[in-house]
Amino acid sequence: MTRIRLAGGWPLAPVLHAVAHRRGVRVERDDASSGWLSGVAAGMPLPDLDSIASGVVTRMLRHVVAGFAGSPAGVTGVVLVPAGGVCGAAAAGPVNAVRFDAELRLTEPVSASLLRLRAQQTRLWTVVADCRLPAVTAWHPPAGTVLLPATTDTARAAEYLDDAGHPALTWPGTLVLGSPTPTVDGVRVVAASTEAGYVAELVDGLVTAAEGRAS
Repeated sequence: MTRIRLAGGWPLAPVLHAVAHRRGVRVERDDASSGWLSGVAAGMPLPDLDSIASGVVTRMLRHVVAGFAGSPAGVTGVVLVPAGGVCGAAAAGPVNAVRFDAELRLTEPVSASLLRLRAQQTRLWTVVADCRLPAVTAWHPPAGTVLLPATTDTARAAEYLDDAGHPALTWPGTLVLGSPTPTVDGVRVVAASTEAGYVAELVDGLVTAAEGRAS
């Protein structure tokens, strides 16, 4: 069995354990390698908030962009970062706290500039993506994406994951809340997801590197 050593205290540790378990990978705590996530013969620094946000949102935007026939010229909008993951427990602050954070700039899959907000009371990463397009374009759910046209809040979206048998800690897909709507210069898409897909990529990368070194 492939093993991964994980320094204690990383906020996404529960997601990592769940994803690794589904892939038959054993996770061992290793405080001696504080700040590192390591495979049998490979290691990487534990991603910080900026790296996590970039990775999670990039995955979500890939799903959003794939729903259009042509790629948007750019994306602007807002990202809500859930308290249950990288922001710590919801009990760490007032229940109505929304904290302004750094701007998130991405170049993949398209140029994007997003205001990042930390929200105490949500389980899902949520992106309000205003996609600039030369004309109003239909959006169709690509693979790995579920459209919830009647759902406009993250609580019901999280309930959908539970009811549909998609464990929030391990389902790697993206939910689209409500129907995409036309804007002045394109289409607005509201997307939500957990950190599962991002963490799965970390696990797969470590396993591949470790197996390659062992062969």
